[in-house]
Amino acid sequence: MNNFSLPSDVIFITQFSVMMLVNILVAYWYVIPWLRRVSLKDALTPMLLLHVTRVVGLVFIVNAVTDPALPRGIAYMAAGGDFSAAMLSLLALVFVRKEIRGANVMIVIANIIGIADLLIVSIWGSLMPISFPNYQLGPAWFIPTFIGPTMMVSHGLMLWRVLVRAKHN
Repeated sequence: MNNFSLPSDVIFITQFSVMMLVNILVAYWYVIPWLRRVSLKDALTPMLLLHVTRVVGLVFIVNAVTDPALPRGIAYMAAGGDFSAAMLSLLALVFVRKEIRGANVMIVIANIIGIADLLIVSIWGSLMPISFPNYQLGPAWFIPTFIGPTMMVSHGLMLWRVLVRAKHN
């Protein structure tokens, strides 16, 4: 029997890094070419819908799912930030779908808040003594290692489509 095991923080960083690379490659090979061809409304609808699913981040404050020892400050910050980003994305989605004036501003606001949440929680949650990998996260483990990189890349894509690509249309 082999007792070899990797530290959880190494596994965490590896999973995050590989998922970030995969998302960047998917964006480069598939999403960006598609974003160049479709209308702003068609481009942003699926990405905003994706960000509405950030309500799943509320799981960080469910003791039956995540380690009750996880500091409540980071748990509530992660849950609250994800929920805020989800609700702003939902509002931006309404603006986009209904073609309400100011939709682009709403998209930028939703993305700035969403990016800020991801960066703050990523930095705070990966530093000692908090370090997410030191806690039993249960299925919430996949939020920062799988969902987080997808959200980060899609935030970049939405901002690119609204702020840069829109100038070329």
